[in-house]
Amino acid sequence: MDVLGYPRTWPTPCFIAGGCGAQVFAHTNGDGDFVLFDTLGPPWPVHGCYENRFGLTVLPDSPTPSKIVEEYQECSRKLKAPPTPHAKDIVRRKPEEWLHRGTLTVSGCVQDIVENQLAKVLKRCGTAAEQLAMKAVGLRNTQVTVVDKDLNSYTAFVDLRSIAIVRGTLLSMKLRAVEVIGFREPVVFVCDSLDLAIKRYPRPKYHPRR
Repeated sequence: MDVLGYPRTWPTPCFIAGGCGAQVFAHTNGDGDFVLFDTLGPPWPVHGCYENRFGLTVLPDSPTPSKIVEEYQECSRKLKAPPTPHAKDIVRRKPEEWLHRGTLTVSGCVQDIVENQLAKVLKRCGTAAEQLAMKAVGLRNTQVTVVDKDLNSYTAFVDLRSIAIVRGTLLSMKLRAVEVIGFREPVVFVCDSLDLAIKRYPRPKYHPRR
């Protein structure tokens, strides 16, 4: 995999050693490493062909690295990326749709991160509204936008005090819609838990030539 310079996830048929024909999700960290997932979201199942890639026989018609990059670039054109998909291709899902409906699990790539967003919003609220907002949102001070494989966009307030993420991070969040008096948008998503795929990201194994 060529060095792209930024993380990216895209759907693709398996291309390891000729490919098994399964529809998988390729993810690269942008530095040349990549992994294939069977599905997005916990437990982040790594595709079997990827796990066994060093024991597989490469067929004559197996995709070359350049072919794989061409496939990625074609997918990127469809997503209006890189580096950021065009807004008209993404459907922003409103939290009002999930109000009083329990927890929603979203898996995808981080598109945007706005630090200290809660503090900025609270400045526009009165004292009473600020107290109600803090009760609803808690210590989730950062606003994170995630885009899933179907190009649905979800923006939520997240507590990132004990975890670090960047744009392009592959993760899964459990979201809940809450009403917040005093906010410009009276209903927002808050993140109750976050699971990073990167902690299960298998590093490539390099075998020295003999």
